[in-house]
Amino acid sequence: MNDIKPIMDSNCIMCHGGPSPTAGRDFSTYAGVMTVVTPGDPNSRLIQMTRTGGAMHFYLNPNPDVRAQTIYDWIVTYAAPEQ
Repeated sequence: MNDIKPIMDSNCIMCHGGPSPTAGRDFSTYAGVMTVVTPGDPNSRLIQMTRTGGAMHFYLNPNPDVRAQTIYDWIVTYAAPEQ
């Protein structure tokens, strides 16, 4: 998760972390992130939400396209290995 941890920490866990995470999704841990990831699957929920046009794409600042691509690569290319 080292590839996407900085993205999750700076862009996601302010809402999707802590005792009452938004939508019940806590992304502060690997296990939490994996609730929206299917390793190797380009249709994983996290990809759908963060790609261009996805509901969370706007929040991936700075450089949302680069950050979305990093998430995509981690899930699809690297099969989201636990690190």
